[in-house]
Amino acid sequence: MSKSTYKPLLKSAFVILIVVFALPSNLNAQSEDVVTCVEEDWELLVTEAEPSLSAPQLVMVMMPQKSAPDLLFSFHINHATLPDESMGGLQVQAWSSPTQNWYKVQLGTDKLSWNTELVHWTQRMSVEPDYLRFAVRNFKSSSFGSYDSSSSLRMGMLSKLTDLNGYQWEDSISNSGVSFAENRVHHLKLKKVRLFGEQGLIREIIVDQIVDSE
Repeated sequence: MSKSTYKPLLKSAFVILIVVFALPSNLNAQSEDVVTCVEEDWELLVTEAEPSLSAPQLVMVMMPQKSAPDLLFSFHINHATLPDESMGGLQVQAWSSPTQNWYKVQLGTDKLSWNTELVHWTQRMSVEPDYLRFAVRNFKSSSFGSYDSSSSLRMGMLSKLTDLNGYQWEDSISNSGVSFAENRVHHLKLKKVRLFGEQGLIREIIVDQIVDSE
C-alpha cells in the first residue's frame, strides 16, 4: 500500500509543526553501523473523549524504508479497519503490498473514555533473517489498560531486508495522525527514537515533534 493509497485513512487533515532544531533526514548518514531495530516513543493527550462515537481515532504508520512505501506496519487506536470498519479497540496491521495484508485485534470493544487522558506507547520494528517484525510495547492508557512487550500487539511478515538503515522517523511523522475527531486531541507527539544494532544501542535521538495539535 503506497503512501498515496494509505494517506486517505487520515480523514482529517493535520499540520506538522516544525521544531526549532533540525535532525538529519537519514539518521544513519554519518554512521557505518548496521541498524537492525528501531524504537519510537509516542505520546497522545486526549482533551475530550466521546465513547459513543469512538472518538478520537488514530492511525500510526511505521515503515522500514522510503524506497519501499508499500512495506509497512500500522497501529490503529480506538478503531479497526480490517476486515471491516469497527469502533473501539486496538489493531495492528502488516502490509507487504497494496492488496496483501494481515491484521490482529486486541481489546476489540474498549474505547477511549477519559478526558485529559495521557497515553504512552513504544513502537518497535526489527529485522531478522527473512523476517520483519513489529510490536507495540509498554502501552499505558487509563481506558485500555497497560500492556508490556508480552502483549499480542505484535506482528511479523516475510522480508528480504537485512537492515533498517533506510528508516527515517520523518516517514512515521508524515504518515501517522488523527484520522477522526482531531479536535478532541491536544497533541500527538513523537518523543524519542532509538537505533539498535547487533551489539545493542547505537544512539538515541530526542525528536519531541508534534504531529497533530489543536
